[in-house]
Amino acid sequence: MSSCCSPAKSRFNFQKLSTIVILCFFALVFLRGCTYVNKKAVYDDSVKIARAGDTYTYGSRIGGVTTEKLDISYKGFMGMETMWSIEVVNEGDIVLQYDSRVDKGRFKGVLIAENGDVSEVFEGAGKGESILKTGKYRFKIVGDSASGHIVIDVIAAQGGGSEVRKHYSN
Repeated sequence: MSSCCSPAKSRFNFQKLSTIVILCFFALVFLRGCTYVNKKAVYDDSVKIARAGDTYTYGSRIGGVTTEKLDISYKGFMGMETMWSIEVVNEGDIVLQYDSRVDKGRFKGVLIAENGDVSEVFEGAGKGESILKTGKYRFKIVGDSASGHIVIDVIAAQGGGSEVRKHYSN
């Protein structure tokens, strides 16, 4: 009988392979858990929200974003996603009108000023509007295991020189 096929050697290879598979499984579970905790920790942390990068996951997301409108239904949204970069030349040139429905979890929309200040436009369910002051901003949505629907209309004055740009990742 050849030594490569001996029962002792094949048992050793199976044990070694099993150990590797189990270790990989636990590493994957651990890393997935860390990602979940990091995204969950973002919701209440203005310093993390103000950062330039985004970190988010959706169970599902239907709809989209343009320079004039955000209209999405979402499930299992966790983290933060930048929707727009906004430059307001004259106060009142840009108004954000929102209609937010939250079925589960926590959800909010925020503006991040150039200096890193984070201001809440809305949190949870509700309707309203926010008149933007002169300056440069990023608009982000932030979620913590959130499900619901959000519509935001961007109303910009004609000829005012203010600008809304869709964020590159959308």
